[in-house]
Amino acid sequence: MLGKGKLRAIIDTNVVFEGLTKQGGASGLIVDSWQAGLFHPFISTALAYEYADVLSRKLSGHRWQEIRPVLGILLKQASFVTIYYT
Repeated sequence: MLGKGKLRAIIDTNVVFEGLTKQGGASGLIVDSWQAGLFHPFISTALAYEYADVLSRKLSGHRWQEIRPVLGILLKQASFVTIYYT
């Protein structure tokens, strides 16, 4: 349920990657804010797959297995939207 006046956002894959893999910085603050529920993220199925694809390709197998559950938690907090192509 969206809170009244809560900021809505779409977060770029690079921000998710940086926020989940590096300490500090703006991307880390955005991911931390997402986890804390300070804004409401919107994503498409394609974007969720892109997050997973980029993380799994760029990280070692071990590191990906550590990050994967965190990504799952973030995705559960997001609202999925359908994208219509014309």
